Amino acid sequence: MIYLLSLALVVWLLGFADKRTTLKQNNYKYYTIIAGTLVALVMGLRTQYTGSTDTRMYMMFFEQMAEHNSFLDYYDRNLAETEFIFSETGFYLFMWLLSRITQEGQILVLVTSGFITFCTCRFIYKNTQDPPTGLLVYVCLGLFTFNMSGMRQALAMSICMLGYELVKKRKLFWFLAVVFVAMQFHKTAFCFGIVYL
Repeated sequence: MIYLLSLALVVWLLGFADKRTTLKQNNYKYYTIIAGTLVALVMGLRTQYTGSTDTRMYMMFFEQMAEHNSFLDYYDRNLAETEFIFSETGFYLFMWLLSRITQEGQILVLVTSGFITFCTCRFIYKNTQDPPTGLLVYVCLGLFTFNMSGMRQALAMSICMLGYELVKKRKLFWFLAVVFVAMQFHKTAFCFGIVYL
């Protein structure tokens, strides 16, 4: 708990300092990079016992993937009973590819946390006039802690956030492609399709 409170305090202090200095002339770019890095580290260096049991389960799956020489072998043994498009295959393919580099479960948590935080900070930076307040809301009002316990959902939401820029540019095909990719991490991402309207 002390880490979460400290993170909220540091995010607020950095934002306060940024508003009082010439860094604001950079439209909070440096603030977003520094504060986002701290958020990613707190999220990515959590233990498997933080939050729900999901993190522990995903770390265990990740460490067991080293036993499979090919993704199709893993798929046949663990996911074959579901339809390929709707089995959230993207998440397991991502884990399998990462397991070719390392079998350390903490790396999975660190990499996913980095991606989730990057997408969140990018969204806040591009879509708010006051990124320090946006990041403080993210850290303090439950989204940050949810992202630590719902890894697949958080990855899908992060991919959807990348697609928001496509909505602003009215690029329907690419937006639908992004939603489809997000669905490969969590099926509920299809709900984001309504954002285009």
